[in-house]
Order: sequence, then structure tokens, then C-alpha cells
Amino acid sequence: MSAVTASLCSTLLFVGLFVFVSADQENITAKSGQNVTLTCRAPNSNIRAIEWSRADLGDKYVLLYRDGHFDAANQHPSFKNRSDLQDRQMKDGDVSLILKNVMTADNGTYKCRVIMSGTNNEHICNITLSVVDPPVLISLLSSTTNQARLTVSPSSSQFFKEDFVSLSCEEDDSSAGWTLRTNNKITQCGDGWGRWSGSSCDITVYPWDSGVYWCESREGPISNMVNLTVTGGSVILQSPVLPVMEGDDVTLLCKTKTTPSNLPAAFYKDGSLIRKQPTGHMTIQHVSRSDEGLYKCDISGHGESPSSWITVTDKHTTTPPPTSTPPPTSNSPLVLSVLSCVGSVCVVALLVLLVLLVRRCVHRKPEESDPPVIYSAVRTEDISYGQITIRPKRTRDFKPEPDVIYSSLK
Repeated sequence: MSAVTASLCSTLLFVGLFVFVSADQENITAKSGQNVTLTCRAPNSNIRAIEWSRADLGDKYVLLYRDGHFDAANQHPSFKNRSDLQDRQMKDGDVSLILKNVMTADNGTYKCRVIMSGTNNEHICNITLSVVDPPVLISLLSSTTNQARLTVSPSSSQFFKEDFVSLSCEEDDSSAGWTLRTNNKITQCGDGWGRWSGSSCDITVYPWDSGVYWCESREGPISNMVNLTVTGGSVILQSPVLPVMEGDDVTLLCKTKTTPSNLPAAFYKDGSLIRKQPTGHMTIQHVSRSDEGLYKCDISGHGESPSSWITVTDKHTTTPPPTSTPPPTSNSPLVLSVLSCVGSVCVVALLVLLVLLVRRCVHRKPEESDPPVIYSAVRTEDISYGQITIRPKRTRDFKPEPDVIYSSLK
């Protein structure tokens, strides 16, 4: 093998290994409120810069480190005091990121770009984070004590930055004093956040407005909860904001902020490709519990949407109230018809039995009599003698006759 060929093979091998490391992607699923570690490791600790970013954050970073300092000025506001390196000394090239108190707004693909000192080499890690908390959401939505219902207009679980959203508490009892709350920003509507318009709270949303919303009263009960995700990116997935019922059809729409919403899009569930649609929307027909999960979409050249959880609830069946039905009496038509059928069967059975008996008697053969005894050539030695005693009746008018009469045979 020539030196040129060997050098070329070595170069291709190095490039192949580099591409393999760069393309490596990890998927992590976490529950809301947990601390999550996004693992990334550089070849060594000679690190000049670390860029942890997410596509929908624009020119801001989840965490930025360069030239020996952490750059807080270019950090996105939603990650301030929530993100840090697992090891600030970066021993053995450990540049893993810790995210504290994660929420659904943190869903997305995180990119770790490491620039090594003294070279132009870069190391890249891609990690997709999915934050869900379906058990709590399901239990609260299925509560029968809710006295208000929170609705969202437009009806979607994802919005672009600076979209206009209206949240409304449709209450059964106007005297309950319902207010709108969010767990991401514990404040009431109108208190420096949103403004009331009748029974609705109108908001111009930003990424830090992502979170869980509900209506709350002074008496304590709460309404259903809704998860809203606001992205600074260019693609969102419009999906049902409330749980859908088993058997219903669900349409998902993948749309961009500035272009028509009929571009080809790929749809994913729990990180796996479902299918690609040429018009940007996908319908799931007759949904079942197996369709429940985390959905997102991707439009080539524009990016991917955040992930949204779709909850599927059991189909409620209406059961008629129990009625008090008295047991049928002997005079009821049902009982009479049953008795009539049973009687008819018994009569037919008896008739058949009688016919069989008659036929048996008629066709029975007469019994054969004993064959007549014919005596021929009787000899004296063949004859036995017997003594017969005849006792006369005792009467008063006649004298007794001789007791024995002898007879002889020749």
C-alpha cells in the first residue's frame, strides 16, 4: 500500500470517527420538577469554549462559557439560576449540563458545542429532552369536583413568541371568585401579567410563559389544567390542548411562523418517526390509549417544533338509571306462553308414547302352545302306579261308601 493511500485511509477514518461522535444523539425523558443532567464529554480538558444551545432560543444560550468565564449576558432569561455545569473544573473533559426544576417549556433538542484550545477541532453532542408529567394531569382532569373549566383560544397547546392568547374560566358559580394561576409564575392575571377582559385573561405570550395553567377559587377547588408551550423557534405543532376521548379523530398541524402552513412535514411520537405528510397535517383516526404520548413535528429547512403530550381518556358510556321492575306474575303473557309451550311438549310426548305401546301390542306374535303329546307303543314298564284316595263328603242322608277303590290296568 502506498504512502498516499495509507494517508488517505487514515484521514477518512478520522473524519468518520469525528462524524460518528458528532451525530451521536441521546433521548432523555424526565418529569416536571426534576433536576436533569445532559451528558457531554470532550476528548480532554483543554477547552476554550462551551456552548449549550437550543434552536428555538435564537441568539441566546442555555449556558455559555468562553475564555475562562461564564457569559451570563448572553444566557436566555428562562435558564438563569437553573443551569450549570456538572463539574466547573471540567475534569477529563466533562462538560455535562445540569438543568434544575425542569418543566414542559424545556422540551427540545439541546446542542453542546465544545471548542478545544490550540486547535480548530470541535466536539458536538445532541440530546433531546422530553419533560412530561401525565399522571398528575390525568388525575386532576378526571376530578369530579371541578366547578370551572379553563378554555384556551386559539385552541392549541403550542404558540409562537408574541402570539396573542386568551384564557377563560367558564364557571358554574360566578360567586366563587375564580382566578387564573400558573405554576411557572405564581401570580394572578392583571398583576403585572396579562389583563382581564370580562372573564378572560388576554396574554401576549413569551417562552417564559410556558407552563401549566388552571382556574382557582377562594373555596379551594380548581379547574382542569392545561399545558401551554411558547417557543421562540420557527415551527410549532398545533395539537389538542385538552385530553381527547377514545374513538375520536385527532388532527395535528405542523406550521411555521412566516410561511404557509401547508409545507411537507414529518411527525414523531416519543422520538420515533410516524410518517411524513406532504401538506403539513396528520390525522389520527379513532384514537386509543396506545396513541397517548409525546408528539413533535419537523419541517425541512425550518426546524422542529417543541414536544407536546397528548392525553387520551376512556370513552364515557351513558348508563340508564336503574328502574324498579316487579317480577312477572303468573298472569303475565310471558309466563302463560312458557306454560303453554311446556304443556304442548308434554302432550305430544305422551301421544308418541301411547302410539308406540299400541303398535307393540298389535304386532306382538301369539304365544305358541305346547306340542301335543302322542303316546305310542306304551309298555307296562313305562307305566307307574299311583294310589288315589277319595274322601266322600260328610252328609247326613247317605251312608259312607267304601274308602278305597282299586283299579288295574292291563
